[in-house]
Amino acid sequence: FGLNLNLTGNSDMAIIVQAMAEPVSGLDIRDRILPKSFPGSDLVNCLFENVDGFVGRDDARAFAARMLKMGYIRHPFHKSSFHEKSYYLFRNIYPQNISRLKRHEKSKDYESISDRSSIIDGDS
Repeated sequence: FGLNLNLTGNSDMAIIVQAMAEPVSGLDIRDRILPKSFPGSDLVNCLFENVDGFVGRDDARAFAARMLKMGYIRHPFHKSSFHEKSYYLFRNIYPQNISRLKRHEKSKDYESISDRSSIIDGDS
């Protein structure tokens, strides 16, 4: 993600999500049909390329599906199954700027962001 956080598939999902929401993450979040959206295929690619521990794209796709199930991302029409051809939005963007994390610090050194801020944006 350009932040040198040494993230793995076992890292706190909230930290991974916040890293992906950063402008330097490589995930192309922009106004399309929906504001600040991204395609599911880009999400899977970004996870596979930037988070260690995924053996293949199927592992990254399963992780993205868990992100949807746990409410870190949402489908605009509230569909509950993840599809790479669909567009998604992050729930609330977290108030802490992850770029404040120091280079080479492990994400496990920080309390879960979800403990400090709501991941539900109230439109569910």
